[in-house]
Amino acid sequence: MGFFTQSDAITFIEKIFGNVQLTNNGLNATVVCPKCKITKGTAKKKLAIRTDDFKMHCWSCGFKGRNILYLLRRYSPGAVPEYMVKFHQENITEYPLDVNQENIYLKLPDGFELLAENINNPIPNYQNSINYLYSRGLSERDLWYFKFGITTKDKRFYRRVIFPSFDRTGHLNYYTGRSINPKEVKRYYDCEEGTFDKNSIIFNESKIDWKEPLTIVEGPFDLAKCGYNTTCLLGNYLSEESLLFSRILQHSTKIILALDNDMQPTQQRLAKMLSEFDIQIFLLPIPANKKDVGELSKTEFESLIKTNLVPWNNMSNLIYKLRMLEP
Repeated sequence: MGFFTQSDAITFIEKIFGNVQLTNNGLNATVVCPKCKITKGTAKKKLAIRTDDFKMHCWSCGFKGRNILYLLRRYSPGAVPEYMVKFHQENITEYPLDVNQENIYLKLPDGFELLAENINNPIPNYQNSINYLYSRGLSERDLWYFKFGITTKDKRFYRRVIFPSFDRTGHLNYYTGRSINPKEVKRYYDCEEGTFDKNSIIFNESKIDWKEPLTIVEGPFDLAKCGYNTTCLLGNYLSEESLLFSRILQHSTKIILALDNDMQPTQQRLAKMLSEFDIQIFLLPIPANKKDVGELSKTEFESLIKTNLVPWNNMSNLIYKLRMLEP
């Protein structure tokens, strides 16, 4: 049941959706679907909501979801804060993860060393990695700020710059190793792949101020070019079940999307999804001669943020779709 009782869930559901009828197994609460009520004028109790995790399914219109947050945002926005505090936040896994009933924290690779502490170390492994970061437009201050490192003991991360991330409590929650060899086929090697659910991770969370506009980019090394208040997707999309999505909704954080030029369809879908939850969205167009934020200098990025931000709305999405139809 988690951090709330079935009685808590039923009381909340009844307050929002009206009289509840429990199914024979006592797990699902059936109520009138607000969507059907508006579109079909029906008052039949066809919307089933689980009382342990709030998964829902309307057996009339077919609408379903992994939680009721969308319904609340659309039909009862005043109930969102209570839902987020009492139910939604507790349902999202946060570190430490519960694995076989033991609290297991992520650890950096064996032999990890900060590059900032080895600026003058003449050994090639250190200098090659430092020069690689410098070649990407980063500075000594960035080496300290982002805590870049290497290891000479873990062969998986040989000739890779390790970029660690920390959650809001200061615990390590993720890291990735970027190869400094331009001919390397596998450019990134992530931490203990398959062990940690990326939906439960916010990269760079310890440095995020949710009250300020948050820039979202694709990968960690794009993030390093953006400086203050930035995170990355760690993939090619943002799930409604992710901790990042939950935090954005919780704080109504303004979002700046600065995804790669080849991810524009994804950027449009993500903007539309967030806007449906009343999140203010801005797009940061990347110059056509640049592949992604990572190819910009810090000065170029700062200039774009000041001069090129484009507010997103449904008309923006329509214009984008029409352009895609052009021959």
